[in-house]
Amino acid sequence: MKKNRITTLLVIILSLAIFFMVFALVLYIHARTGEKKALSGEQTALAESRRAAEQQREAIIQRRISEQQQQIAEQQKIMMEEQKQYAIEQQHIAIYEKKQAEYQQQLAETARGQAVEALGEAEKQRQKAVAQKKIADEQRENAELSEQRARRLRLLAVARTLAVQSSEMQESVQGDLPALLALQAYDFNKNNQGRENDPDIFSALAGVMDDRLVLRGHHDEVRGVVTGNKGMVASCSLDGTVYLWDINDPVKAPVALPCGDYGQSGFRALALNPPGTLMAAGTSDGPVMIWEMTSKEYLHYVLQGQHDIITGLSFDAAGKNLAVACADGTIRIWVLSQQPPSWIDIPARVVKITAISFTPDDKSVVWAQENSQMFIYNLDGTQPPTTFLTASDRPVTAMAFSPDGSFFATGDADGMVLLWNLTTPEQPPARLIGHISGVNAICFSPTRKMAASCSYDGTIRLWNILKPQEQPAIINDDHGSWVYSIAFTPDGNRLASGSSDKTVKIRTVVAALLAEKVCPAVKRNMTKDEWEKYVGTDIPYSETCQGKK
Repeated sequence: MKKNRITTLLVIILSLAIFFMVFALVLYIHARTGEKKALSGEQTALAESRRAAEQQREAIIQRRISEQQQQIAEQQKIMMEEQKQYAIEQQHIAIYEKKQAEYQQQLAETARGQAVEALGEAEKQRQKAVAQKKIADEQRENAELSEQRARRLRLLAVARTLAVQSSEMQESVQGDLPALLALQAYDFNKNNQGRENDPDIFSALAGVMDDRLVLRGHHDEVRGVVTGNKGMVASCSLDGTVYLWDINDPVKAPVALPCGDYGQSGFRALALNPPGTLMAAGTSDGPVMIWEMTSKEYLHYVLQGQHDIITGLSFDAAGKNLAVACADGTIRIWVLSQQPPSWIDIPARVVKITAISFTPDDKSVVWAQENSQMFIYNLDGTQPPTTFLTASDRPVTAMAFSPDGSFFATGDADGMVLLWNLTTPEQPPARLIGHISGVNAICFSPTRKMAASCSYDGTIRLWNILKPQEQPAIINDDHGSWVYSIAFTPDGNRLASGSSDKTVKIRTVVAALLAEKVCPAVKRNMTKDEWEKYVGTDIPYSETCQGKK
């Protein structure tokens, strides 16, 4: 019991202690809170005091700034007044300077006008001086050109004179002088833009460097010649033979093509196809012989059906078709690509056919008649024969197209050669005058702008087809008799001809090639005395052949 009381008393005491402790704590907290509030109030009052002090200072500062700005405004007002006065002064100065500038500009304009006037006069004087200089230069150039032209003409005249002298002395003067004169003539002509195959110079060179090859073997007139590759020349004759010659080995005997029983009446015409694989020969009584040139035995056959003299043969470009013309007016196209060959007869003529040729495009055949007419026939047979390029009232005896088809030439019974430029067929033909008797054959060089014609007058003439008005080079002493047939070699450098003198002759027809042979053949140059005698004292001496004594 007593123990419970003590425990209760202890509990009460402990509770009271706790109560007083809590109460003391509350009082403490309350005291602290009040202290903090007092401290906060003090701080707020202090802050307000400071803010008031700052505002007072700011007010003082603003007052001072206002006083300063008022002072500045007064100063600026004073400055503006000063600037206004300055501006007025500057305006007066500007007006004065403007007047001065306008005055100076007027002076400058006056000076510029005077300068322009002076410049214009100077320019006129300069232009006048330039014009006078130009005239002087032109006169000087003309004088130089005239001097050069005079010298060139002088040397060309000397060249022709030397050539004539060379030709005249070739039979009477021995030694190298004729050859040296001919070569010096060629050099003067070449170096002064003379004609490429000047007739006098060509004749002189051909005379001194006689490289003619004479092929003998036929026993009657040689009526046809053709040339092929590798030095092959073929000829046919009225003696009934057809020979193959090798001009690279002239001492070699010719090969006689087999003719069987044909050709006894004689052969009148000869043709080789462009590929060189077939050769045709026309007889005096109609048959045409064909040889296969690629066979060692020269296999052959005969085209029958013609019954008169064969007056013309022409292969097409492919070499597979052969046009045959007869004196009785018959024209037949043989198709040799077929075996046996077939043929096409062109509507018969009642007039002798004198010449025939395929056109370069192989689409047509052109022929000439003894009555001076020429006709063209389209091989497709859609139209009858029509007149072709009639320009002569004399019988056309020879015709040929140039290899490129640009030119067409005819020769007539009076010796006239007509040359058409087929690029301008509406233009009249050029008249190549020179032969004095009927023209027997015409051919074009395969490599040069040259055509050749031969005649009953015994001459061969070499024409420049680009300058047909020029005199031709003439070969007039080769055969001494009628020349029936001519053909250029494939390189265009040489010409073969067949004549009534029973020979075939080959000669160089390019002056430059003949000139190249002179120096190796001579042993010396002209002496100075010979130079002054034949060339002249006004032309400085030079060696015709360099290195010769």
